[in-house]
Amino acid sequence: MSLLLPLEDSPYRLDEFGPIFILGCPRSGTTFLSKCLAAVDGLEEFVGVLAPPRIMHLIGSCEDKPYQKELMNCIRDVFWQSFWRRRYYRHERLLQLLQKNISIAQFMAAPSIDGTKFCYKEPFLCFAAEEFANYFPNARFIHIIRDGRDNADSLERTYPDALSDEVLSDGFLAGNKNSEIGMYRENNGVCVPWWVAKGSEAEFIELPQYGKFIWMWKEMVGRARNVKAVDKSRYFEIRYEDFVKDPMEWAGRILNFLDVPMNERVRKKLKSAFASSIGISLNNQKELQRGIAQKVAGELLAELGYTE
Repeated sequence: MSLLLPLEDSPYRLDEFGPIFILGCPRSGTTFLSKCLAAVDGLEEFVGVLAPPRIMHLIGSCEDKPYQKELMNCIRDVFWQSFWRRRYYRHERLLQLLQKNISIAQFMAAPSIDGTKFCYKEPFLCFAAEEFANYFPNARFIHIIRDGRDNADSLERTYPDALSDEVLSDGFLAGNKNSEIGMYRENNGVCVPWWVAKGSEAEFIELPQYGKFIWMWKEMVGRARNVKAVDKSRYFEIRYEDFVKDPMEWAGRILNFLDVPMNERVRKKLKSAFASSIGISLNNQKELQRGIAQKVAGELLAELGYTE
């Protein structure tokens, strides 16, 4: 039953407007995909500042279901406030116009939320994807997956301190946002991320940083794919390599999945796709490192078609 409440007091309605969630490890193409979808007519795209990574870790690791639900209620409230304000506040619409996500005609039109969709991109939502799928029964999920070996290589170069021995050996650093750990437990003076299964601490600690990133990739991809167990009809999986090689084809499939039309603004953004980083770990990582990737996540790599 719908309540006749003002918009600002109606966060319960969020599931009527999408929502759409973009899943994928950091450095796997989520930002490019998100920017393209931001140009879709009637789709309001937001990024990770609304629900920080630490909250995603907390939801994914939480075994207290009532507490987990309250966390989801809080996230829904934040999402809703951002969504309706985007549609009704003039300065918000102006920013979308300047970013070329809407046309002048759309900027001048009377504000409305009818026929619109909420879209959110946060890579670490992967850790809470199943919980989001259960909480938002109308939500759809687009999961972009990159070769874990290339993904780990890019993470190691882009975030040189994340999952490093120095960070994992210092509780203060491990609790920092960019450590990519979330919650952790101590094991022989090392802060082991919560997403490392109990009993596997020693194996994880012994890995080089590249291997730890492969481990994180395996966990994030696996957890995001759990959405299929909730409702496979609401889950769309795409490989990064396929998307950047033929962005127009795959964008068409994604938009069809979301039941939204293509437009010229989306086409223009798709033109910035580039495939030069495919297979980059072959040049940057030694054979030993690639061997570690095979040992840590070989089964998943093969399942996804990432073989030598």
